[in-house]
Amino acid sequence: MIPTSIAKKAYFYLTIIITLLLIFFGCSDAIATKSLILAQKERILLQIATTLAQKLPDSFDNMLGKENALMADQHTKIEILHKQLQPIVDNLSEQYPGYGMGYGWHKVRLACFPFDGLKHDQPLSDQSLQVYKTKTMATYEQPSSVIWGNVPTLSASYPLFFAGQLIGHTWANTKMEEVNQAVHAAWLKNFAFLFFIWLCVMLLMRMVFNKIGRGLNELSVQIKIQDDNTAQLKSFPELTPLLETVIELREGLKAEQERASGIVDGIYDGVALIDRNYRLIYMNHRIAEMGYSHIALGQSIVEVYPEIVNDIWFNTLCQVMQENKSDQLYEYKSLYFNQWLDCNFVPCKDGVLVFLHDITQCVKVMADKNKAYSNMAVMLERITDGFFSLDSNFVFTYVNQIAQKWLGRYDLVGKQLWEEYPCIEPFYTNYQLAVETQKPIQFEYFSKKKQSWLTFSVYPSAEGLTVYFADVSERMKAQQAIEDHNILLQEQIQHSKKLLEVNQKLSQLVDTCPMPIIEVDQSGCVVILNKAFLAGLNHYISCSREECIGRPIIEFAELANLPYEEVVTLQVLSTGAAVTNKHVYLADREWLVTGLPLYNMETEVLTGAFAIGYDITYYENLKRELARLECLHVVGELASSMAHELRNVATPISGYIQLLSMKAEGKNYQYLTVVLEELTRLNEIIEDFLSLSRTRFIEKKVCNLNDTLKSLHPLLAADALKNDIELQLTLSEQECFIEGNQKEIKQLVLNLARNAIEAMTAKGLLAIDTVVLEAGIQLQVRDSGMGIPEELLANIFEPFFTSKKNGTGLGLSVCRNIVEGHGGTIAVQSELGHGTIFTIQFPKIPDPKF
Repeated sequence: MIPTSIAKKAYFYLTIIITLLLIFFGCSDAIATKSLILAQKERILLQIATTLAQKLPDSFDNMLGKENALMADQHTKIEILHKQLQPIVDNLSEQYPGYGMGYGWHKVRLACFPFDGLKHDQPLSDQSLQVYKTKTMATYEQPSSVIWGNVPTLSASYPLFFAGQLIGHTWANTKMEEVNQAVHAAWLKNFAFLFFIWLCVMLLMRMVFNKIGRGLNELSVQIKIQDDNTAQLKSFPELTPLLETVIELREGLKAEQERASGIVDGIYDGVALIDRNYRLIYMNHRIAEMGYSHIALGQSIVEVYPEIVNDIWFNTLCQVMQENKSDQLYEYKSLYFNQWLDCNFVPCKDGVLVFLHDITQCVKVMADKNKAYSNMAVMLERITDGFFSLDSNFVFTYVNQIAQKWLGRYDLVGKQLWEEYPCIEPFYTNYQLAVETQKPIQFEYFSKKKQSWLTFSVYPSAEGLTVYFADVSERMKAQQAIEDHNILLQEQIQHSKKLLEVNQKLSQLVDTCPMPIIEVDQSGCVVILNKAFLAGLNHYISCSREECIGRPIIEFAELANLPYEEVVTLQVLSTGAAVTNKHVYLADREWLVTGLPLYNMETEVLTGAFAIGYDITYYENLKRELARLECLHVVGELASSMAHELRNVATPISGYIQLLSMKAEGKNYQYLTVVLEELTRLNEIIEDFLSLSRTRFIEKKVCNLNDTLKSLHPLLAADALKNDIELQLTLSEQECFIEGNQKEIKQLVLNLARNAIEAMTAKGLLAIDTVVLEAGIQLQVRDSGMGIPEELLANIFEPFFTSKKNGTGLGLSVCRNIVEGHGGTIAVQSELGHGTIFTIQFPKIPDPKF
């Protein structure tokens, strides 16, 4: 029988070990439970915060803009935003009872739940404002919450972004008291369950110890009275081999005594004979090899090893001597050497035979296996996934607690799967397939009873199947949330792309705008300038856009010799007011420049200035041209009136002179001829005056410019020959059709040709060319005369302007009127000492044949 003290110690130590393990597991589970509950609360808080962010209808500025309150005071803005945002918070609070939530802008509460007018005006905590630094969502424990009556809360903050800018944040919280209550309830439930398990284990250990004690007691009694009936060991069949061994030893003891010495020396185990005075009578060589070589035969083991008196090995030896029956001591740890032994004590006539079997290696292997099995069992019980194993007949061999809870059964070990759960799909098909293919299989299953998604992993082996399963409902919800978030994110990305496209188009519009545009910052440095401004700047300095940006605008003003007070952007920065229609002369052009100040919409601080220039050179020239035309109009009307009066006087004079010349002879005839020529010249001057009249009607027809020039060739050739001038007429091979008045075209060519002849000396060259261009028909009259001074070129087409002693100053003015009356242009190029070129271009019309 096991000694009472040993049984108590074993029972006590096992109790402590199991209790400590259960306490450790309970504490670990409590910590994990608390973390899980906190994680669930944080997930709900973040879900509330992100939902508020998604329900935000527009940016705060746009919401204020719709109410025309951008320039209102801070209190009014808050009230307007509160009216628009509070209904959103109230609606969402109905979906999440017991949770606080709201919108914030820095320390200002724009809307909140629960709403209290007095508490609403109090600023938000500094912890909730960390999102403005990190720009990421955050959860934290707040020691005191105003809206919950200054109690601790678990809170979450989520940054609000609109068009890439952080405009505010959303927040959500819940009382820590409710979180702690949920944690305490979970702890109480777990510890009650662990206490029940501890109580069951203690009762089971008590039963095992009692059973072992009774079995050993019955065995010792049978050995003592030499009762060889094994049927009495039904309650402890494991002791039957031991009883059978004792019987065999007893019956063969006499026969084996003579061979005992030789056999004992030859066996691998250590064998020693100790008499009843505890003296060593005999030991084989294995005893010495085990380390007991320093004890001699005949010595008392108590004297050599005094500490052995209190050892279980010595107590077992004494018990065998007293009871005179065999006993065994399994897995005995040597008191003096690092050895594990199985000890058999067999009483004999001379004392007790002790058999020592070294099991040190076996104990180490078994300890490692037991540790591995224990760790695996603990691991399988502690994992949050369900786990069970089946043998080749689909009989449950192990089911962990999670699996028992999901399956709703705690007595499945030893039972056949399909008998308890008849061929439920998809389990039957997948389990059979895993056995047949010997390949792992994974599948998902939705439990209608639990309303949860489970994922199963089935691993086949030669012994059967190992099945893991886990609740993935949260993961599926998270995946769905991620998909929804991705859709929302894609929509936001598309919106951002559209905004970017609009921004790019606006930048392209500014850059391609023909009017110069520039923006400077508060310090007067260039921020933006378009191509038109850069083109104008290149009149003074050659630089790229990148080289200009960041440089002070005053540098470019100094290059253009523009005074500081004339720089529009610097005027706007200094006064903060707009400058409109400022007249500036730059880059040989005249400009009207308008400057506008740029303010920060939130802080209303001046951040820069914007200027745009409008080129008014054309309009200024047009004004001057209109003034000139007005003068011509007056001159034309005067010329028309004078020409009619002069013609009325000259006509009868010419008639009488012609009659007199018919009768005159000699010098009188020559004098009358000179008078007629001067009257003809006077008539030509009158025609020039009439050409200045703007009210006369010009009849135009389709004509070939080449044919007109050919008809003038004899007249021009005669004038040229008379003045010893070479005439060169070069006509285009293509037909030069224009819409014009042949009489005026001839007058145009004759005026230019005669001016050229008068400007040349003998041996000069007069060239008349026609060219068909894409833009129109070009007529060019060139001479090799003395040329026109550069300072006179700008005025040669003005009426009455002439450099000739006897000129009227009307010829070139009439030429320009004729060209402009035909919708054409006339230009002049001249170089002193080399000649002059007049270039006329008429609009081209299609060939009338087609």
